[in-house]
Amino acid sequence: MYKLIITKKLIFIISLSIFITSCSESQENCEECNNWEECLPITNGNGTWDVAFTMQCRSILDKYNRTYNGYHNITYEDGTLINSNINVLISDGGISNKRILTLNGNDLIIVFSDQESGNFIITKQSIFGTIVNQHNNTVNTNIVYEGSGSIVKNQANNTQQETILLTINCTVEFYNNLGTINFQGN
Repeated sequence: MYKLIITKKLIFIISLSIFITSCSESQENCEECNNWEECLPITNGNGTWDVAFTMQCRSILDKYNRTYNGYHNITYEDGTLINSNINVLISDGGISNKRILTLNGNDLIIVFSDQESGNFIITKQSIFGTIVNQHNNTVNTNIVYEGSGSIVKNQANNTQQETILLTINCTVEFYNNLGTINFQGN
């Protein structure tokens, strides 16, 4: 009986030592995290944690990477208004505070101003892409975008349900046409 208790204690001490060693080794993977990253455990792809407790630097902006569905309008200088429901995708930009915003099939670089607010800017950029003109025709041309946006948590009225709300406000210029794009979706 006494040998069984000692054996169990020994197994426990060895197991605990291995666990502590593996945790401290996994934290070493995160020594190089920058201020736009946090140290998180790696999942095995199906949402469960890796048995080895491997840690990795992950962007704090990954929480925004998804598709947002919402209402989109373009208002042109002549008063023409084009409305539609669209999907907007935000994906990894490969650089700490940048993401790719896909709007009407056009990939724009957005730059977050800080780690917590969810506010971003669309720096002035020209891309060859697709846009709907004042005559409701889709045209492929060089388009200049510039503006801002935000991603915030939104508490639905009279419920406990929380949604993520994406708002985009930017100007577009093409063929000497100037317009304003507004999008709001979740």
